[in-house]
Amino acid sequence: MISQKKSLRGATVWRDGATDALGVTKYIPKHNVLTLTKRPRHNARTYADHALINGYVLALNTHNGKYAVRTDILWRGFERMQQMLAKYHRLCQIRLETPTFFNESECKKFRLALQKLRDQLREYYDTEHIGFLYVRENSTDKGWHFHIVIWIDGKKCNNSHVTWDMWNKLLWDADVLTQFRQDGFPNTLKKIPARMVKASDPNSLSEAVRVWTYLAKTRTKGKGSLNTRDFSISQFSKVA
Repeated sequence: MISQKKSLRGATVWRDGATDALGVTKYIPKHNVLTLTKRPRHNARTYADHALINGYVLALNTHNGKYAVRTDILWRGFERMQQMLAKYHRLCQIRLETPTFFNESECKKFRLALQKLRDQLREYYDTEHIGFLYVRENSTDKGWHFHIVIWIDGKKCNNSHVTWDMWNKLLWDADVLTQFRQDGFPNTLKKIPARMVKASDPNSLSEAVRVWTYLAKTRTKGKGSLNTRDFSISQFSKVA
């Protein structure tokens, strides 16, 4: 089992048992490592560039401490990844986005489209679980919009093409892509390459977390109505 020597700040994290050609033990310097041992409180945040959870050192998308990420979102997302990796051993991670929604109430179109997407993906890949994490944001240029990460059994899916085509069609059918953004530019979707994550490869897991912790940034959240949530995550104990 991997063991680490760690402290909260300015830490050097050691990985045991691996040596180079000269027999020198390898190590990876990690600075500003946040250690999480339990679920963080709502809206907790960090500027650390790495987190240590359940023995895994995970890179965070804080741009070297320039921007904060929410650790409650980090914890829940990584928890779901671990549960799915325990079952499937390999995951295909797919990033999706939405165009602008004109107001908060119109965001219900997104939730309907996401449910249809998951149903279609389950049928296409003949798989029980389609994991997801999504966040809702409101910015000056894009207005109300969502960012999504999808996790699919990596033995059945290894790219984002099918998912992206399905998502693009669902948003067209919902008459969302025909609108304009809040800054007057046409709505478009950005196609993001998929990433494979292996339970046996801690580096692929860390890099996958670094990519989707962009969703956990704080600066465009917390702008919804009272008692509404900025993020949601799939259930794994049953088919959602």
